[in-house]
Amino acid sequence: GEKYDLCFTSNWANPYYVKVKNGVLADLTDALPQWAPKYYGGLNPGIWLAPKVGGRIYAGVNQQIVPSAFGPIVREDLAQKYGLDLSTIKKIEDMEPFNDQILEGEGGQVIPSETTYFWWSTYWKVDGAPSYGATYYDDEEIKLRHLWDIPEWRQCMELSRRWNQAGYTDKELVPDAAKQAAVNAGKYGYVFHCAKPGGGAERKAYTGRMYISTIIEDPCLLTTGGIIATMTGVNKQTSSLEACMRYMELVNTDKPFYNLLCKGIEGKHWVWADKEKEVIAFPEGVVAETHPYNPNTDWEFGDQFNAYYVDPEQVGAWEETRKINDASVPSVLLGFALDTDPIKNEIAELSAASAEFSDMVNGLVDLEKAIPAYIDALINAGAEKVLAEVQRQVDEWKATK
Repeated sequence: GEKYDLCFTSNWANPYYVKVKNGVLADLTDALPQWAPKYYGGLNPGIWLAPKVGGRIYAGVNQQIVPSAFGPIVREDLAQKYGLDLSTIKKIEDMEPFNDQILEGEGGQVIPSETTYFWWSTYWKVDGAPSYGATYYDDEEIKLRHLWDIPEWRQCMELSRRWNQAGYTDKELVPDAAKQAAVNAGKYGYVFHCAKPGGGAERKAYTGRMYISTIIEDPCLLTTGGIIATMTGVNKQTSSLEACMRYMELVNTDKPFYNLLCKGIEGKHWVWADKEKEVIAFPEGVVAETHPYNPNTDWEFGDQFNAYYVDPEQVGAWEETRKINDASVPSVLLGFALDTDPIKNEIAELSAASAEFSDMVNGLVDLEKAIPAYIDALINAGAEKVLAEVQRQVDEWKATK
């Protein structure tokens, strides 16, 4: 009920489907082509399938890398020290020799992997978009399964456990704030995440260290979750939908305007390092720790492909990213949105039950006992009813495609 105009929304923060269901967000379906035509028409039409709910659009997509593009993002100094050739890394397990080198060579001061939970579904060729249940990205029948019925999930759990026992990951769960401080202090060798072009330079901006990366998700998948991960919504109570749309047109198509928001004022917050290549730097005497305006969240505001580069290492990253987006393979579930109303109580219970097993999914406990207990807990929380309802909705959606 608060008065505001625009907000960030996604599948992981300020949850999009919840806001749509609650009637918080304005319907942008007609407003986008009317008042933001360059922005609306400039994206691949397939992208606009993802935020549709009941055939209507309630948020604008902030263009960045669209697929998950999973892979290791590695401290460059350690990669050079131990001769890591990222071109040889094709799967998670290929990092194990590097892990052993770090354990032996860094005297226990560096933990190889910041990541402890390896279920990045698209890497395993699975789409978990329905909120519960999952299917293989190319299963034209779209048969949903419980995660525990997917062999790759069990393989992933075993990987997490084995890595924990080998000392490749933290021996206990670390709170997010403490983990970020540890990352900044150089405690970890690498992280598995979205290994997008130019991401190493972005990471350098807040850690002070350069990172290199490679994408091991093959093929890269185009999923609803990947597209709706960064969007801008409009408050249904805004005083001017037209003004909000004109702003979205600017922030997605006007490069100087976008960079003013993302980077600040030229000469005060940034200076040209190479104007021809659109590389900027901090003014003399200014560093990240003392910078008066350095959000470092370009993806949160609009089309990241309009951003000035902050490091020479990034030059060309946006064009590379476009190529990755264009080559991504759509999942069979692209565009599906679950109506949670019929099963909202069960979903809440499933979420609560799942939260009790964070030790298991992070590899901290014996799986022979933990997985059966996990399955029992989710079944008792209503997993079978939820899966049946999600499958029913998927079947209905599929019939209308």
